[in-house]
Amino acid sequence: MDNCEGMTFATGEICRLTGVYRARCCPAIRIEFDEGEIFPPCWSGGRQHAVVWEYVGSF
Repeated sequence: MDNCEGMTFATGEICRLTGVYRARCCPAIRIEFDEGEIFPPCWSGGRQHAVVWEYVGSF
């Protein structure tokens, strides 16, 4: 198990750990982010909204 699992970032924050993240509002949405990228809003439900992105592991 990755010791960083559960680390979270909000929309607009800068990613500090490269890996796979899931949107807490819709756990089926998983996206790979690289360190330095800005976390985007989520588009689930057909509309843009702020979301908390949760780290689930490395690539």
